[in-house]
Amino acid sequence: MYNLHSAADVLKYYQNPRNFTDFDSLYANEVSNQNYQTIKNKYQHKGFIGSLDSIVDFSDSLIQKRDIYEYDSFGNLLSEKGFEREYTSSPWLPSTYSSMTYDTNQNITSKTVFNRDYTNDCWINFVKTELLYDSTKRRIAQLNYMWNNNTATWDLGGRTVYSYLNDSIVNKINYDNYNTNGQWEHYSRDVYFFDSLVLLKQYKFSKFINNNWELRFKSYYKYDSSNNNIETDILEYNTQTTTLDSTMKFINTFDSIKQFIQGDRYDWDTAQATNWRTATKTTYDYDASGRILESIRYLYSSTYGYIAQSKKTATYDTFGNMLTFSDLKRWNTLVLDTVEILEYSYNYNFNNSDLTLPENTDFGNMLTRIKHNEWSLADPNNPRMGDKTAVFYYSNTIGFKENKQLSNRCKVYPNPTSDYLFFEIEDGKIQLVELYDISGKKVLTFNQINNNKLYIGNLQKGLYFYKVLTREREYTGKVIVQ
Repeated sequence: MYNLHSAADVLKYYQNPRNFTDFDSLYANEVSNQNYQTIKNKYQHKGFIGSLDSIVDFSDSLIQKRDIYEYDSFGNLLSEKGFEREYTSSPWLPSTYSSMTYDTNQNITSKTVFNRDYTNDCWINFVKTELLYDSTKRRIAQLNYMWNNNTATWDLGGRTVYSYLNDSIVNKINYDNYNTNGQWEHYSRDVYFFDSLVLLKQYKFSKFINNNWELRFKSYYKYDSSNNNIETDILEYNTQTTTLDSTMKFINTFDSIKQFIQGDRYDWDTAQATNWRTATKTTYDYDASGRILESIRYLYSSTYGYIAQSKKTATYDTFGNMLTFSDLKRWNTLVLDTVEILEYSYNYNFNNSDLTLPENTDFGNMLTRIKHNEWSLADPNNPRMGDKTAVFYYSNTIGFKENKQLSNRCKVYPNPTSDYLFFEIEDGKIQLVELYDISGKKVLTFNQINNNKLYIGNLQKGLYFYKVLTREREYTGKVIVQ
């Protein structure tokens, strides 16, 4: 079940089609796609114009929740403030607060979380995380603090240190509190080995004892010629035999266009110690644009074979935005029963890439509302219960839309088109043309334009946004490829 514990949970869980993912089937695929830069650093999404200011959760319960976001001029999230109230006529009371800082390279350097002191009506320190980077913007350390009310100081409670070797090995060591000798105690370590593109293997060690790391797990990753992760083997260290024994493996299947269509998990049969035992299977179905329409997760039974445990489906609008997301689970019979439905609403005047958001999204347009419905698990014949709605509020939303005042100075035709685009500019020579898809991804860049004509016949059908730059100004607008 996905629950709206806070309004911010909407951005973190509900808006992303990756709700389709399943640990068993996608574990290896997800890990293998953590490229070297992903493990070294986490970059924040930055939009063009406009920002998500707040989300208000109008739930069916008495408590309503609201989150408010603030950004700097680079689109970095500076603060997130949470509020609660019991009734719509009651005032909003502060409940949570966190603030972030960044360096000149726009890397996040700290996040501080505060608790509310209702007696003195003020915020008090709670926890803080600091991040350190080297000259190449790689993360080299993470420091975790707890606020000590008695001494009114930050107590360093743990740290993580990253080291790198020739851009092919990442070494991550976690340290616990100081020991009685005032020294840091190691308690876990991960070592990742990469080639130029993908993760090859991973070692996981437990606590540092007698100047030695104790190996606990070892993972191997295999890929096809397209760098799709097709198999992951996980071995666990056996302390009795001092050997690495097979424990589970994941087999991933891709179609001819590299879409992940099936994930199988196998567990090692410890009783026979000679065979792999089928555990789970998850299948995926896509539409012509590569969007996931359906995923079904199965458990394997030696008596009944594969038994469907959950089914997730989605529908989309013509712009690729998710309209509904349904999560079905198996009832006490072998029937899948709807337990949860999410319905999405958008403002189609604005492209999602125009917006500054606290979390990345996979939507093309401005998300304005999510309705969340839950069905009774006690009796599937009962009507819906627990309906909730989250409303999204934005500011400065002039958006990545056509500037009507300048449209007569920049003519783009034909629109719609299937092969060429022609540009007529009144005030100067075109220096650059960029095209973006509905998700905000740049798909084409033209630095040199002959006769103000561009060929775009290789693009997929759909809505695109263009940006035309001259010495004088910038023009933006929309074009449909059909």
